[in-house]
This record gives sequence, C-alpha cells and structure tokens, in this order.
Amino acid sequence: MVKQQEKFLKSIDSKKVIEKIRKFRMLNIKDMKSQEIANAISEVLTWNGVFSYINNIVTYPSGTVFFRVRKLKGSSIPNENLCTYGDFWEPPKSCVKTEGRLNKKGYSLLYVTPEGPKVPLKELQIIEGEYYALIKYIALEPIKVNLIGGKYNYSEIGITDDTAILNNDLFNGFLRDEFSRDVQDAWAYSSIQDKEKYNVCFRPEIAHDLLKLEGTLICKKEKADEISVHCIAIGSKTENKVYFYPLGSEQQKSIFPEILTK
Repeated sequence: MVKQQEKFLKSIDSKKVIEKIRKFRMLNIKDMKSQEIANAISEVLTWNGVFSYINNIVTYPSGTVFFRVRKLKGSSIPNENLCTYGDFWEPPKSCVKTEGRLNKKGYSLLYVTPEGPKVPLKELQIIEGEYYALIKYIALEPIKVNLIGGKYNYSEIGITDDTAILNNDLFNGFLRDEFSRDVQDAWAYSSIQDKEKYNVCFRPEIAHDLLKLEGTLICKKEKADEISVHCIAIGSKTENKVYFYPLGSEQQKSIFPEILTK
C-alpha cells in the first residue's frame, strides 16, 4: 500500500500542486458555502481524479493528561456554567451555532490540549479579571490521532523517493492550514498560538470512552500567565451534579497535588 502511494506521489507535478494551493489561498473563503470550500480543497488534493494522503498516526499513551478551558459567568460558586456532569464535556449540539476549527454548525466536538493548559488559555483569549474553569482529563488507554501537519518519518514508513516526499509535504502543509476531515480516534492539529504545540479534537462518543474526567480548577486570570486558583470542582456522573471543594481539601490534594497550599 505504501509503495503504491509512493508511486502515485512520484507521478505528481509539484509545480502544479503549488499552483493549485496558490489559487486556493486567493479564494474569498468567508463568502463561500461549506460544500464549495470542500470542493475547492478536494481540487487541491486530487491528481488525475485520484486522492491519496498518507495518514500520520501518532499515539498518546495511557495516562496522558489533557486540558480544556471554559469561560465562566462571574465568580459565584456554584457557577451557572458548571451545574451538571455534562458541563465538563463537549457543548450540546444546540449550542454550537457557528463553525469551529473542525466542526460544522450544530455538530459538537470536544477540543482539548495535551500536557499543559497554556495553549487553550491563549486560544480562548481569557482576559484579566475573568474567571474560567481549567478542566483536567486523563487518557484511560492509548489514543491514536491523525496528526495533521506533523512531521513524517519517511524512512520508517518506507518512502524514499524525493519527489514523492516533496509532494506529500506539499499536501501535508496544505492540510495543516486547512485541516483534514478524516479521523482516527481523534484529530491533532497545530495551535494558532504556538505552532510547536498541538490541540486534539475528539468525537464525543470517543472522548467519553477514552478519557476520564479528573476534576476542574476554578481560576481567575491575573496580569501574568500564572494560574490563580480559587477552588476545585468535581463532576459526578451518577448524580449528574457538581461538587466544589476549597484549596487544601483532600480532594484537591488527590487530583491536583501540584497546587501547594499553606
């Protein structure tokens, strides 16, 4: 299969691919319908009626920590944005009124970031004085993601031809910017705020199977990038309720031991 893909990629005229990408980026995307955009992307990625893309699959090991950030309405505890167990997960479809990075209007996905919270905080543009929930999940088992725009290890997958590598890199770079609609367990794509960091996007049914909700920090944005924590919240699936605990509590020490209290 890989050799067939390599042969196909080798047959492509790289200059024409570059020209297709140039023409695509001259389009006024904001005035186009979703299907028109999809057709335009397909035109870039298709050669002689054939589309071939080498999936770049990476795996986050079991135990990987993922974070999500939600803005809160005010500082009141309990908070109206965190009332039920479902509030810690993807938004209801009825609330998805605009298209996101990978979702259509009315289609809900869970966007998270592995390992650290700084990227989602920057992307959500939390401003000074605002309160937010920093939600923590843990991978229950290894999670495979299709890494959009990531580097390939061509020697490992058995591709050696320079032209094939060049053309795949052209397609990959294009997809890094425009995104792929193909999925494994999830998508992973580079952050707008930090090109070296990745966000991960899950379909809800996959997220609930592969991720465990650990808990949430209730925080306030200060002047610096430091995280100012006021308390923690834990969602109960069986009771469909949210419980809040102060810093220094046993719940905080168990779920967020990195927070040092007097």
